[in-house]
Amino acid sequence: MKKLCISTDAGILIAILILANLRASIFFPLFPTTAFFPLGLAWIEIGLWGVVFLATARVLIRLNLVSDYWRVWRQTWLLGIFVLLALISLVWSGSFFVTLFRWLEFFFATTIAVYIGVRYDLRRILELLAWGGAYLALFCLLFALFLPPIGVAFGYPYYGAWRGVFWHRNHLGSLMALFNLFFLFQIAMNLRVDKAQTFLWGFFYLLTLSLVVLSRSATGAILLVFLNSAFILLLIWLQVKSRLRLIHYYVLCLGFLVALVIGFLNPDFFFSLFGREFTLAARIDLWNYLLKYVVIKRPILGYGFGFIWNDRMFRIETAEIVRWDFPVMIGDNGFFDILLHLGAIGLFVFLAVLGLACMRAIRFAFAEQTLIGFFPILFMAYALVANISFSLFMETEEFVWMLVVLMLLTTLRPKEILPTC
Repeated sequence: MKKLCISTDAGILIAILILANLRASIFFPLFPTTAFFPLGLAWIEIGLWGVVFLATARVLIRLNLVSDYWRVWRQTWLLGIFVLLALISLVWSGSFFVTLFRWLEFFFATTIAVYIGVRYDLRRILELLAWGGAYLALFCLLFALFLPPIGVAFGYPYYGAWRGVFWHRNHLGSLMALFNLFFLFQIAMNLRVDKAQTFLWGFFYLLTLSLVVLSRSATGAILLVFLNSAFILLLIWLQVKSRLRLIHYYVLCLGFLVALVIGFLNPDFFFSLFGREFTLAARIDLWNYLLKYVVIKRPILGYGFGFIWNDRMFRIETAEIVRWDFPVMIGDNGFFDILLHLGAIGLFVFLAVLGLACMRAIRFAFAEQTLIGFFPILFMAYALVANISFSLFMETEEFVWMLVVLMLLTTLRPKEILPTC
């Protein structure tokens, strides 16, 4: 049974890595235009999610872990409320079938993420993520080098920016910045115990750093600098924490606030460091339009989960109104897109879920006070910052959302984490 369980889990993890990033890739439609057809490509994807879901259920039943699985759901009931609200939005959605497709994709991703969260501890999850990121980074490199018509965006307005296997350079830049953090943790954890592993992860660290640079994504560059800086500060704190007093933390907080105020008062200088103007490539104009003329029409419940950007005419009209030279595909802000889909109620519940994840991460980190114990905090910081200028909350993929769910579960008290095979 143990061998069967391990082989099943391996298949589940490989399938999840592919499915969670499938619509964000260049191999699959970004919008489920085939959701109206019973045998369309969109429903084939849902069928694959269903197969993986059934495989996880089979493992839970064989290991007699079904009751424990439901116990974890009860401990994270806010997550269930958000899933249920997204389902109920079928009632007012502009397209029943599009919302049904997006909800099923979201439901399967969430339930499977819960399965992974109760089957593995944080160290093992981080190792699995690092290996998945390594393979994905290699695929992106190979596509850009040997299939440049696919892996490189040659046309306006990107002119040679790398995108790898993804639909957009910002997606490549954002994800590679996250994988770069995974490799930093692996380097630090193997530095004194396994030189071969250290060199291996060091290679992938440099590879992801290069991919962020070659993507020419300001979002990716900002995330890369932010995460690396936070990681270095964390290492320093772990070394000197025993010598720090309360006054030192007051000084650090004051310095952070001063830097924040300076950045707020001089945004042009800050963004110029990353080759961008403060307009954030006209995103602010887009958000102003959406808030004043789109959100205001359905402020409480939104337009239905996953619907609005699937409306091709809406995308075209929005691009014309905000005077973009290229199509508007998403809201370029994960929180804004949740507001569009599920309104103020949905955004409130969603922020409550994120708040719970952040609180658990903080509690877990200071209880553990180890390097890996702070990984959930750094990931949640990534999720919050990355979604300011790009949509990584279930808009074009499910990967980042699944990691949020994992952070909710792996930061439960150790006795509440379920055993592996």
